[in-house]
Amino acid sequence: MKIIKLDLKKNIITLVPEDFDDVYLLSLLIRPGDKVTSWTLRQMKFEAGERKVRGERVRVMITIEAESTEIDTFRGGLKVKGRIIEAPEWLHVEGKYHSLILRPGFEVTIAKEEITQFELRRLERASKEKKRKILIVAIDYGEATIAVLSSTGVHELMTIDRNIPGKSIEHSKRRKYIAKFLNEVMNIVEKIYNREKVEALVIAGPGLAKKELERMLRSHCPTMKVIIEDATSSSISGVYEVLRRGVEQKVLGYFEAIEAQKVIEEVLRRLSKGDNRVAYGLDDVKMAAKIGAIETLVVSEGLFRDPTKYAEIVELVDAIERSGGRVLIMGRDFELFQTLQSLGGIAAKLRFPIGHFFSKE
Repeated sequence: MKIIKLDLKKNIITLVPEDFDDVYLLSLLIRPGDKVTSWTLRQMKFEAGERKVRGERVRVMITIEAESTEIDTFRGGLKVKGRIIEAPEWLHVEGKYHSLILRPGFEVTIAKEEITQFELRRLERASKEKKRKILIVAIDYGEATIAVLSSTGVHELMTIDRNIPGKSIEHSKRRKYIAKFLNEVMNIVEKIYNREKVEALVIAGPGLAKKELERMLRSHCPTMKVIIEDATSSSISGVYEVLRRGVEQKVLGYFEAIEAQKVIEEVLRRLSKGDNRVAYGLDDVKMAAKIGAIETLVVSEGLFRDPTKYAEIVELVDAIERSGGRVLIMGRDFELFQTLQSLGGIAAKLRFPIGHFFSKE
């Protein structure tokens, strides 16, 4: 994330997201009521006699009051929808709805009622940390699932599904179908690899398609770092399969998303063994935070997006980080997101059991 300007007196941030991780962070930072300004395309309309005619689309600077956000994982952008409150007068669009599409490389200004310490820490981390990402392709003849692993989790970008005739047809004809499919996958993978600036590509699958795709990519993109893994599926389950096998350790060492998963796995392990060094659910976590017992906390992104919970969660996160605890956010695209949801959307590893501290209450 490139921070252009930070005005804490007026609570205005001007920044440029540099990749999908930054776009994801924007989806957490932009709240309903925030005023978001960026360049956009707006279609001109003019009157021709008694009817209105649509003209060309022009690039203009517009400010909207945000009402909702939606991530587009394939295009790597964030759609922010709201009413237009500032625009060139000649457009005559104030008060109308518009969606700003915030993408990497494009400047955006956000004016807020308040910038919290949590938001400042996240922005500072995003502006300083080295971004580390892996592109993962699970593939078999006729199907490919493309996903990216980043610090915010596993994001499924797209599935390519093409009909390839069986071995009953002439071999040369079948090979034409296969070649066309693999060439399509190669072109898409190359585009995403360059756009997301990933450190490596992992190709996995049950058959020989992964080897063929590897040879094509090595020939076409010799500088690309490619790792081959076995997997029993070419769907998203194949992506998770290679992650469970620890492929990210071969490439990157440690991601926040992987750390979050390991925390949830450890919480479940402790619960199964009767180890009381855990807290889950908002009430229990708040109790643990009061006495500085939290070592690592994992919070569902859903709690940050809930307007009735946001202020409470941010206050809790600030208290935990002040006491030396680590806070991780788990996105909904991550494998153990539903497990975290079943724990109330929030769970923590504790430094020590807390039951006796509150036994008299």
